[in-house]
Amino acid sequence: MARMPFASFRTRLLALVLLAVIPIIGLTVYTAWEYRRVETAQTQETSLRLTRLAAADVERTVEGVRQVLVALAQIPAVRSRDPAECHIRLAEVLRHNPRYTNFGVADRTGKVVCSARTLPWAVSAADKPWFQRAMQTRAFAVGTYQVDRTTPKAAIVFGYPIADSLGRRQGVVFAALDVAWLNRSMAQPQFPAGAALIALDRTGTIVVHTPNPERWVGLSSPDAPLIKAMRARGKGATEVRGMDGVSRLYAFTSLDPGLNTGIAVGIGIPKESALADANRVFLPLLAGVGLITVLALVVVWVGGQRFFLRRVQALVSAAKRVTVGDLHERTRLPYGADELSQLAQTFDEMVESLEHRLAERRMAEEALKAQVRRQAAVVDLGQRPKSRTDVSALMYEAAAFAARALKIESCAVWELQPDGNALGLRTGVGWKDGYVGHATVGIGTDSHPGYTLLTNEPVLFENLQSETRFSESSVLRDHDVVSGMSAVIKGRDWPFGVLGVYTTKRRAFTKDDVQFVQSVASVLSKAIERKQTEDGLRQYSERLDVLHEIDRALLTAQSPESIAQAALRHIRRLVPCVRASIVVFDFKAEEATLLASHINGEITVKERVHFALEAETTEELRQGKGHNVEDIMALGRPSSLDQALWAEGVHSYINMPLVSQGELIGCLIVGADHPKAFASEHVEITRKLADQLTVAFWRVGSQTQFQLSSTELEQRVAEYSTQLQDINTQLETFSRDLRAPLRAMEGYADALREDYADRLDPVGQEYLQRILTTAQRMNTLIQDLMTYSRLNYASLPVRPVSLASIVYKAQTQLEPELTARAAQITTEEPLPPVIGHPATLVQVIVNLLSNAITFVAAGVPPRVRVWAETRDTFVRLWVEDNGIGIAAEHHDQIFRVFGRLHGMETYPGTGLGLAIVRKGIERMGGRVGVESAVGQGSRFWIELPAEAVVALEERTEITKTS
Repeated sequence: MARMPFASFRTRLLALVLLAVIPIIGLTVYTAWEYRRVETAQTQETSLRLTRLAAADVERTVEGVRQVLVALAQIPAVRSRDPAECHIRLAEVLRHNPRYTNFGVADRTGKVVCSARTLPWAVSAADKPWFQRAMQTRAFAVGTYQVDRTTPKAAIVFGYPIADSLGRRQGVVFAALDVAWLNRSMAQPQFPAGAALIALDRTGTIVVHTPNPERWVGLSSPDAPLIKAMRARGKGATEVRGMDGVSRLYAFTSLDPGLNTGIAVGIGIPKESALADANRVFLPLLAGVGLITVLALVVVWVGGQRFFLRRVQALVSAAKRVTVGDLHERTRLPYGADELSQLAQTFDEMVESLEHRLAERRMAEEALKAQVRRQAAVVDLGQRPKSRTDVSALMYEAAAFAARALKIESCAVWELQPDGNALGLRTGVGWKDGYVGHATVGIGTDSHPGYTLLTNEPVLFENLQSETRFSESSVLRDHDVVSGMSAVIKGRDWPFGVLGVYTTKRRAFTKDDVQFVQSVASVLSKAIERKQTEDGLRQYSERLDVLHEIDRALLTAQSPESIAQAALRHIRRLVPCVRASIVVFDFKAEEATLLASHINGEITVKERVHFALEAETTEELRQGKGHNVEDIMALGRPSSLDQALWAEGVHSYINMPLVSQGELIGCLIVGADHPKAFASEHVEITRKLADQLTVAFWRVGSQTQFQLSSTELEQRVAEYSTQLQDINTQLETFSRDLRAPLRAMEGYADALREDYADRLDPVGQEYLQRILTTAQRMNTLIQDLMTYSRLNYASLPVRPVSLASIVYKAQTQLEPELTARAAQITTEEPLPPVIGHPATLVQVIVNLLSNAITFVAAGVPPRVRVWAETRDTFVRLWVEDNGIGIAAEHHDQIFRVFGRLHGMETYPGTGLGLAIVRKGIERMGGRVGVESAVGQGSRFWIELPAEAVVALEERTEITKTS
């Protein structure tokens, strides 16, 4: 329906008229409603009174039937159930009582043995409700509506039990009351016009209905509203549609419960006839009041249009256009002193203010949406480093992301150079060719990034040319930078560098922009710290392995040359150098001897090279302290050694003395092809290697001046092992210190999830879950690192071990994970016993089985086969899976620390499982390996000495000794 023009204003005008006539209309309506209510109540009372009368008539009829049956039950012919005599007596009674259709007697089995009417066939009443209730209750029983098969007429059958002199039940005498007679007797002329009488038996079947009994009697309609109400409530009054569809005011009741008839009676009077008087009196009155009201409203309608609505029309039209978004619309009405003029002026001012506020709101919404998108993208960016090891790629991606989000031309990641005197353009977007990877800026006030690093807080500038806090660098000037902003990228021990964003247009960056850049810088900081930590742990582990390998090689070396070769073979794995040499001194002959050199990955061992020993070279070495020459060219007076190294392309080097019992016996020199190549940790590693060389030289003895017994060498090795154990003890303490805040983090996160989860939106709940997952991953990583570290120094006494028992224990530990992944492991017997350390061997098998059920394609149930074979004096155990396989070029990488080939989101793990496997097996004197190809599964194997072979060797040795 179309809305009338100016409806709201007219409604107010019409409301003034209605306020005058509403009391009259209300009083009239109330009086009419009250009169109708009284009429309705009186009609319901009349219906209820008539219902009681009708129910009383039915009760009298039922009581009459009961008395007749009681009398019949006392007749000897009935009690004896003699068919002939009983038939005569019952037929006589039926002739004098036309209201009944039949009388009869049924024995205790239900068989009808006597009837007033001749039965053409044998009849049984055993299934009739009146018979069953009469026999069970030993009292008068009322049946339900049924059609007498002998007449046939509709009837209600009543039963009364027959008992012998001892009170034993012998049968039931019954009477069939004619339903047609009952309907005629219930039709009362005193009922109001249109009234309807209805009676139901206990099954809800209609037994009496006036008018039109022939249409309704015998029907059962349990869903009919009237029947449903009568059966549900039993007694009461309500307005409901009758069986003929006419709405009436019905009153209904049940018969006396003492008779146990189950019959309900109801009488309904049409609502129209009940309210006819009220309608006749009040309808004309209401029509008159309505006519007067309409006339008054018409007058107001016409007068309002003439005197008010024409001016309001302009206001409404303008308001409609404003409603659809046209905030430039105005009323264009002249302003004056009257109320409508003031309203028009106020409306115009309001629309103008709304226009300004809406523009501000849109700007705020756009800023908020941009901020939400930025933060979501920052969170996503923060998750990516977990599956990447290429931090440079992440830096470039972060720079590109920041530039897109801020809609600026360029973004840079400035890296603090090793000398600490400059910042280099590590990566970025929007820079000219040749700048990324080569351009540098100054530190401190010499540049914008340097000033950021100096203040250690975000630095913003709106106009670079007018900036006085720092100098304008040539890099920014070459790219026409006008405005910019930066934040510090923190590192593990010192700042990594600066994240800077720049634009060629003047721009005032907001607090949200600053927070966004800090968030991106924080993501880079965490990624860099994580990478530095992983690199440090990996280098630490690899260096321990190298030092152990050098220890073993030195113990077997028998000459100074072989010692030098053994040490230099692994030197580049410890120190980043292009040249390393071992020189021994003979102060009596004042000459030095070059034992061996390691140049660009190759070891050169020729006949000993002798050269003159310079005092200036040995003066610092005599004090037992090595020195790190950061830049040969920066030396004021380079020595002959410096000049020789420079001629060979060495720009910086470490010269570490070999000192035994306070006597200088030689030196170890490592050099690099660029300045400042060595850090303090490289100096310390070189010192440890020099100590190992000193002990080795003294052990084997040389033709010169140094001899050292094997006992002292072993003592030095023991001291080194003790130091290593102390370091690992400190590492375990450090591990506990690291895990303590992790446990606190997990505890607080769990508490936050339990107590405040309902206050967090889905994004907040996702962040909370990521915190928990990250803490758990870090905890697992620390545990695996400690396991790997312990394998380097822990004592692992070996003994004969049942390989079958070890595999069973490993499967037991993995039982929950095997069940969750629906994995199937098949172990093929026999598994020969081996020589090993039980606990370490269980850990090794657990790691191999865990890898086998983890690295499987999505949707493929893991299938693992375990078997063993004897190879010479070793037993090789195989673990074969149906996983994704490993490319041949990665077979060695997977056994290294953090040697992951996949992201943690794809396949979980710490990257230490197979490193622990190799370390544990090697500590037990065995070997590990893998046979695999991409998409064809993998077969990992471990080899350990066979128990039988070791036992045979021991018996052979005993025999030889005897």
